[in-house]
Amino acid sequence: MSTDHAVFVLEHLKLQATIELEKRVVKHLKNEFYNKMLPKIINQLKNELVVDLVNNTDFLEIKIKIKPPGAE
Repeated sequence: MSTDHAVFVLEHLKLQATIELEKRVVKHLKNEFYNKMLPKIINQLKNELVVDLVNNTDFLEIKIKIKPPGAE
């Protein structure tokens, strides 16, 4: 009977360790995304996209263009 209890405790510890590892990996990846990747993407969008708005009497048109390389 004590062997069954020990196996149960070990399996429970294994499961808890797996859950904790998953939580830490998710937290790390979220941190990497929000603090490193996302700011770079936002900056790239600001620098490389041109958004024009054309307002005529009957319609409103939004044009999104990618700046050619080297264009300021």
